[in-house]
Amino acid sequence: MLDGLYQSAVVFFIPYLVWQLGLAVSYNGKGIDSLADFGTTVAIAAIFAANTYVGMNTH
Repeated sequence: MLDGLYQSAVVFFIPYLVWQLGLAVSYNGKGIDSLADFGTTVAIAAIFAANTYVGMNTH
């Protein structure tokens, strides 16, 4: 359970700090500073982290 809390904190706070420190701009120059865009970023990070964790623990 503690591992899940740690992973969720990392998955949320790393994108949060990146979005707070820099200007969120897409490849075409438009701003992506909405809550839906941030949620998509966090969801993709969570899926990637979960799949990587399972992949590393599979023998």
